Amino acid sequence: FQIEKPYFSFDATNRFTVLGDVRHRGLEASVAGAVGDRLTVLGGAVLMAPRVTGEARALGRVGSRPVGVAATLLRLDTEYRTAFDGLSLTGSVIYTGPRPASARPYAELGGRQLFTEAVTTLDLGARYRFRLDGHPVSARLVLANVFDSRSWKIVAANSYQLNDSRRLAINILADY
Repeated sequence: FQIEKPYFSFDATNRFTVLGDVRHRGLEASVAGAVGDRLTVLGGAVLMAPRVTGEARALGRVGSRPVGVAATLLRLDTEYRTAFDGLSLTGSVIYTGPRPASARPYAELGGRQLFTEAVTTLDLGARYRFRLDGHPVSARLVLANVFDSRSWKIVAANSYQLNDSRRLAINILADY
């Protein structure tokens, strides 16, 4: 794939404006299938070379990478249907590569942009499907970010928020 669009970020006066163009060029692929009678696996990857071009880039006012965009995203999802009718166990491993956290390069970093670290998270869950008064119901329990991996959400250039830590979610869905 290749996507090109204007690149918006903060300039030297902290004004949010167009600073050039950004190009996302890369490969997105996924594979899915059954492994035996009970296990389903879905894996996906996005591998790309996001690049900033334009006058601000040529003048060294912004770095070569767009803010908040990882070059590597990997995900593996599994579902295991147990022998107990309607009960399945789920698991997900998600890897997000390093992401630029600043638009401009810093002399203190050898002329490089500030980056977040890569992060890998694990989610585990269970789903039980059943019928209630003739209507399909699904109850789901998910423990997300099992190992409580800490990472930053890039809100904008040089503006960060802590991503969610370990959390437990319970959902009940019914079709009526």
